[in-house]
Formats: sequence, C-alpha cells, structure tokens
Amino acid sequence: MRPKTKFLTVVWGETYIARFASLALPSFLAQGNLPALANATELEVVIMTRHDDMMMFEDHAAFRSLRQICPVRFVEIDDLITSAMYGVTLTLAYARPIIACGSEMVNIHFVFMNADFVLADGSLLSLSNHILAGRSIVLGPSFRSTAEAVEPILEAAVDKTSGILAIPPRALTALSMAHPHPTTIAKIVNQDFCHSTQANQFFWQVDSRTILGRYYLIFMLALNPEKIISTINSYCDYALVPELCPSGDEVVMGDSDDFFMLELQQRDQELGLLRLGRQNEAELARSLSYWTTAEHRRAAAHDVIFHSGEFPHGLNAVKTEARAFVARVERQLGLPQHHARHRYWTSGVRAWIGSRKAQGLSDLPAELPLQNREFFHWAQYILHFWHGIRYISRMIPLHPYWLDYEALKKVISKTLAANNARILVVRDNAFLAGHLIEETAAITFVDLQELLTTGPPVPDHVSGVYTHVAIFLLSKDGDIALAAVRRCRGVMSSTSTCTLFVHRVRGALWHARLESQLDACLEGIVGDNAEGNVTKVNSIYIGGSLFRFNSKLYVYLARQYRRFGLPSFFWILPIVAIGFPLAAVINLFLAIRKPQRHFMVWCSNAAANSRNDA
Repeated sequence: MRPKTKFLTVVWGETYIARFASLALPSFLAQGNLPALANATELEVVIMTRHDDMMMFEDHAAFRSLRQICPVRFVEIDDLITSAMYGVTLTLAYARPIIACGSEMVNIHFVFMNADFVLADGSLLSLSNHILAGRSIVLGPSFRSTAEAVEPILEAAVDKTSGILAIPPRALTALSMAHPHPTTIAKIVNQDFCHSTQANQFFWQVDSRTILGRYYLIFMLALNPEKIISTINSYCDYALVPELCPSGDEVVMGDSDDFFMLELQQRDQELGLLRLGRQNEAELARSLSYWTTAEHRRAAAHDVIFHSGEFPHGLNAVKTEARAFVARVERQLGLPQHHARHRYWTSGVRAWIGSRKAQGLSDLPAELPLQNREFFHWAQYILHFWHGIRYISRMIPLHPYWLDYEALKKVISKTLAANNARILVVRDNAFLAGHLIEETAAITFVDLQELLTTGPPVPDHVSGVYTHVAIFLLSKDGDIALAAVRRCRGVMSSTSTCTLFVHRVRGALWHARLESQLDACLEGIVGDNAEGNVTKVNSIYIGGSLFRFNSKLYVYLARQYRRFGLPSFFWILPIVAIGFPLAAVINLFLAIRKPQRHFMVWCSNAAANSRNDA
C-alpha cells in the first residue's frame, strides 16, 4: 500500500489566492512535484482558507489542473484570521487538519507548504523518497530572494498552454542567488557590509555559484507523527517537530539539486533588523540564546548547499569554517528555550487575541490548550491594563517619548480649533492617532491601506472637500507618504491644509530616512499643485542626542527585563530611580527649547504642514 500523504497549504484573500495560483501553484504542478508525489503516495491536497474564498480558486486554470492530479479538500479557518499576527493564524491553520485526523494522524505523512514558496522541478519527487523510507521528520530549507526582481521572470517562465512552471533546480538556484534578499545578504558570514540583529540562518559564499548554509530556523517540510496531539502550544516551526515526532528521526534536504524552495519576500521586509558592519559572535550568541530551542540547535548541525553548478574545490574548506563558527557560537549559548509556551508564542497569542476582540470575536479555537485559553483570558485583561498604563505614562514627562506626543498634540489642537473644519485623518497606527484625536462629526478616519486601494472617503458636505488632511505614518511606511498625499489631492481644495506626521515607535535610536521621505513628499505637495498657487510648507522635527539618551535608557531597561525576567529588578529599579527623573528633566528642557525647524540626525518625529495661498 502507498503511504497516505496530505499536502497542506494556507492562503486566503482574493489578491493572495491570485498570486498563489499564478506562481506558487504552477511550480507545484511541475511533473517532478505534485504529480510525482501523487504517483508515489496516496495524496490529498488540503487548503486552509476562508469559507467565502473557496469558489475563488475555481477561477484559476492552475487549480483546475490540480484537481486532475489528486483530491483537493478545503478547511475553513474564518475563526482564525485576524488583522495581526499572521504567524499565529498560520500555526493554528496547519494544526487544524492534523488534529482533525485524531488517532489516524500517526499513519499519515503531512507535507507543509507556504503559499508563497516556489519549488524547483523534482523537489517533491526527492521528498517522496524520504516518505517511502519512513522518515519521521524531513526538514526543507528555503532561500529568500527579492520578489520585485524575481517574480516577473518567473511569471514569464510559466507555460502559457499548460499553466505549469517547471524550472530545473540549478536554473532556479541561479536566478535566486542572482537576486538575494537584503536579509539573506546580511546573514552571509564572510562579508563585512551588514548583519541582521535577529539572524536565524547563516550563509557562506563559496564562489559565485555556491552558497553553504546552516539553519537554526528551518522549515518542517514533512512530518509523520509518532504521537497524537489535540492542541498546539507554540509556533509551527518551534512545536510541530518535538510535539509530533519526539524521536528526532530527521533528515535535511541539504542539496539544492535534490530540493530547492524559493521564498519570495518584498524588498523592504525586515529591513529594520539590518545594521551596518559585522556582528560580533558574543552578540550573536545572546540573540540565539534568547529564542532557540533544542530542536533549533540540532538543525544547525546540518550543512545545506545551494549551487547552480558543480561543487567547487573549496567547498570542504568552507564546510570546516562553518562547523567551527557554529561550534564557537554554541559554546557561548545558554540553556535552550523550551518550545512549549515559548515567549514569542505567548506574546504573539496575546496580540492575536487582542486583534480578535477588536473584530468582535471572543471564543478561542479548540486548537489552543485549555490552560492556555484560560491563561490568555486573564492575560487579555492584563494587556489592556498595561496599555492603559502606557497611555497615561505618555502624558507625563517621565516617559522617554513624552515630547513626541506633546508636539503632535499641539499641531493637532491647532487644526481642530479652525472654524468649520472638515478633517480627514489617515493613519496606519490607530493607537497613536486614536489617543490624540477623538472622533467627532467633523472628523473622518481612514486606514492607510484603504486609502491607497480604494481612495479617500468623499466628505458629506456640499463642497466635497476637506479643509484639513492629517496623515499619520509610521517610519516603516514613510516611503509611501508621497502616494498617500497624492491620493488625498482629490478631496482637497486649493486652500486646504495638509499635515504629514512621520513617527518612529521606538524613538530616535537609529539614523532615520525621514529627511528623504519628507523631501519626496514635496513633489506631491508642491509639484502637483495644478492651480499655480504658492505652497507654504512648515516643518518641525523632534529628537536630538538628549532625546536619544532617553530612548536608549527606556529600551535598555526593557531588554534587561525580557532577557532576565524578575531578577533583573535588582538592578533595574536603582536605574529607574535615577534615570526616570533625569528623563523628565531632559524632556522639560527640550520642551522649553521647542521642536526644531531644522532636521537632526537622531530624529524620532517629523511634521510637515502645507497650505496654498493665492
């Protein structure tokens, strides 16, 4: 009898389903992938999605081709989808069809595949050999490349007749290595240009066609459960291996000729984690000690080779270098974290529950353990209490970021005081703008993504325009400030006032791109002025070296608590007793000086106000 195999993937939403059906799925349909897996095993494809999205799949020819290969089944996950914490939703979605199998799960091989992965032809054929050999754990590394550069090339390679994307391993490897994602470059050990503050994989450039990898965080490609589970207690790439297969009987798909899985990510994904220069190994060990489990450290012992040609002569020397590097880091690591109720999972689920509450959902899914569900009900109240404390603290000079909110409040108060004001508030952070502006009949709120996709809401007024537009952006979205300004042009008159706020959540800790972002907006504020009126732009900037001191103090204390827990209070409290009063003095001093009209290096907040005069 052929072994039973279930191929699991999670995707929902019209845009993502269309992207899945146009790129990822065509690569799965290559002859050496799903058709080969269906020949070797009793295969069923299980797609976790929303109920209302199920019919959307039928609109795509690739999905209809999939039905001809093997049975396809949908599992509804409407109750798991929120506007935040995608990783929690993904984990619970993967767990749902596994848990639903009950005691039968030990007789099934579960293959996991994210909807944005692209497979080289023959990858699942190689996987089927391990399934037929009865391996409990098969780990599959992915290689991250820049979506904007690679996607057009892949889309052009899809066969127009069959709708199949069949790319040989070395061809896809060469394409991927030609366009590595910035976070991939940052994890190359033998380069000094930049590094990632939260590296979970490491690479060595052997030559122009070969890269060697060591993975602390690696994808659980296929699992044949050795025990039955009824709940999930951590993220899928933390918990599924030890919970389902405690024996540790694992193999890694370590040669890209056998298996190559491309992960496509937007160019700006995780750029906030990158820093210039090389990271020293002591800092790296501290980062890994904070989150890695025993399974993560075990996975890092395996070599993974990506190559678009034959193995080079220097490969063995680089393998020795990589082995020595991992060994040095391992000697500096503390005890491994336990996967169950990992700190990342508990904080993620708290945020996930908060997002569910905002959607009017209160019941928690059965996939969460009972004790966790009870704990998280209590944690939800604690979280709301903590948010209240944070809000109150921002209103007093003791808070390191007090000056940010004071300056914004003054600008907003002036706007609200205008006669017959009709105000449009654009925001990508409801918490910030919501605490500064109370909703009234004169104010209309719109989310940033809604503005960019469907445009601004038309005001309920005979003139059809707003007198004031306030755009709140976090610095991570500053690059789309110009697009936001231009979107609002249609509901502004020649005398309307536009105020753009760019805010850095963590304060003035790093060199900001605020200057270039605001300069780019001048094209939208001044250059798009068709009426020919004179546009006056006034800007204020908040920050400086003293402000940076407050920010660094706040972040240092938070990191100490996250790393050491309650014992850290022995040295945190004395620092607080001196540091917070000092922070208050600095804030009051800076408030007397008032926000600056010139840009500063350590800038945490900027506001640009424009008005057209005839």
